[in-house]
Amino acid sequence: MPITRNKIEERLFQVWMNKSLIVEFEQWVYQYEELKEYLSADAYFDFLDLNYKSEAAYHDLKNLISKEISISQLETWSLLHQLDCVKHRRGDYYNIIENLYNLGYYGYTFMDKFSYDYCFNLRYPHNRYSNNNEFIDSFYPSILKDIDEVEQWILNKLVIPLGGKMEFEGLKFIDNRVL
Repeated sequence: MPITRNKIEERLFQVWMNKSLIVEFEQWVYQYEELKEYLSADAYFDFLDLNYKSEAAYHDLKNLISKEISISQLETWSLLHQLDCVKHRRGDYYNIIENLYNLGYYGYTFMDKFSYDYCFNLRYPHNRYSNNNEFIDSFYPSILKDIDEVEQWILNKLVIPLGGKMEFEGLKFIDNRVL
């Protein structure tokens, strides 16, 4: 789900979330001429100079990206990505649903509905389901409505995630919703 119309930012977001894209990203850096115009000369050189084959490449690349894109933008993209995975049941969406509880607990209180209606039930399931897949299936379609609501808050800047530390009330956000 693109959250920006800027192709360069979208590419930076994608590699931030998926270190397996490092080899592709390296080729893209060398070939994508617009990157030179988008970045400062120093930043562009840093991306060209990075040793993409080193053990620390992903960590180093994330450091470079964090200089170009704000933590708020990265948090926003990460949240929308996670919600999209749950919505379309892609990737490790079961664990993402569980992680939504942590996000609410650590400060993103706009995610509380997920914490109480879904995540809490994953941690303390009722025994009426024979397996986890059946239990997760019981969340649908109601979880879709809740995902759409949070996505709209984020996309319309009614909620602006700012990030922070994963400690009690460490995640901050700007709340522009009229409650």
